[in-house]
Order: sequence, then structure tokens, then C-alpha cells
Amino acid sequence: MRYKEYEKLMKSYLGLTMYDEDIDVKIVRRLVNKLINSLYRLSKKRVLTIDRRKIKQAGITFPAAVNWVDLQCVEVSKVKDLKIGKVVYNVLVEEADCKELEEYIDKWMHCWGWNTKTRTEW
Repeated sequence: MRYKEYEKLMKSYLGLTMYDEDIDVKIVRRLVNKLINSLYRLSKKRVLTIDRRKIKQAGITFPAAVNWVDLQCVEVSKVKDLKIGKVVYNVLVEEADCKELEEYIDKWMHCWGWNTKTRTEW
């Protein structure tokens, strides 16, 4: 994939340009929110509702200490970890206190090549 094609993909898919400041932080935030949104489904009444099957597949026990109505990534910070010599993205997901949700997000972000440490809090 050429640079121009990659830039077009980022702009169309994530609404970003390669000239944005901290584009990597914005990408991490949007990917985490897409992971969270993947745990919902559209009901017959055209309302977003949690999908218990997807939540179970994600390894999250239901009912978890999660406010499913307002669950979202609210903060991503970039920190240089001197021990491993890499950049670590600290992700904060509010309206939840669930280790299983943290593990679910970190697992997928690591699979996609992002070194994240997620924490959830109310």
C-alpha cells in the first residue's frame, strides 16, 4: 500500500489526516471505541442494546460492573516505557470497573500491534 492510499484509508475510515497532531492517540481512542461498540447489536426496534452472546465470547461475565449505557474510551495518553523501550498507550474507559473488559481491550489492541494498558473506573 502506498502512502497516498494509506492516507486516504485513514481519512475515510477514521476521519483523520496524516498531519493531525498525535494521530496515533486518536487512532487508539477510535479503535478502543470500535471494540466497545462491537459488544452491542441493533434490536428489532432499531435501538442499540448489549449483545450478551458477544459479551460472553469476549470473556466478560454478565452482569459485570459496567454501565453499558455510557461506556466509552475517554482518555488515551502516550508514555515512553524505559524498561521495554517502547511507547505505551494508557487507555481510560469510564463507566466500568471490570478487569475482564480491560483484558478484552488489551488483547485485541496487542493483536493489532498497539501496546496498550487499559484501566476502567467509575
